[in-house]
Amino acid sequence: MRSVEKTLSEINMNIEKLLSFAIIMLVVFLGCDSVDPDPPEVPDEIENAVWPFVEGNEWTFTTRTWNDSIADWEEYGERYEVVRAFLHGNSRVVEIALEYFIEDTVFAEYTFWWGNTTAGLFAYAPYSESFVAYDSPRLLFKYPAENGEDFQSFAPYPDSPTEMFFSSTMPTITVPAGEFEACVGYQYYIPPGDNIYYYFAPDTGYIYMEKYVGSTLTKTRALTEYILLPN
Repeated sequence: MRSVEKTLSEINMNIEKLLSFAIIMLVVFLGCDSVDPDPPEVPDEIENAVWPFVEGNEWTFTTRTWNDSIADWEEYGERYEVVRAFLHGNSRVVEIALEYFIEDTVFAEYTFWWGNTTAGLFAYAPYSESFVAYDSPRLLFKYPAENGEDFQSFAPYPDSPTEMFFSSTMPTITVPAGEFEACVGYQYYIPPGDNIYYYFAPDTGYIYMEKYVGSTLTKTRALTEYILLPN
């Protein structure tokens, strides 16, 4: 006759085996549920983007601001780098690292979450180290657009759309990085008489900016060097 102790021992062993099997199956189930064996491929950047975001692309600018007089100015550098591209729903979004620097010293850093579509350049999330998407993308620069066309843009103020005008009749623009033809421009008007002008060379990107308070130039941003990698 089998002892009670031996019977209980066998029952405990069987229970342990069942628990171990259940844990293994749970891990397998959760793993299969959380890892897509065939994740969708991130598409290439669109052709003729107003600011092409290919991983590794960089744009470096010199920004100058004037204070009370033309002789009273400050200057610093800005560098935008495309860190990575990923899918958000059906949209291709890129992480862009922006740093502000003077000589070799970086004094501020930001992360943008932007992306190009056939309707223009959009922001998909606020400036933040982590991606927390807006309810819907916010248009920064419409492209392509009709000459003189106006649209609501979030470029000047991320949380407040404002009217912006598009121009496709720009002359050749020369900046330290070179001479650019077939450029497009955007005008942001600030009543009663202030203006910000943004200039792009499609398939190269952002190249120049001017800000005026009345008729006085108070800020410029000029492209000094850039890196464009193949799509």
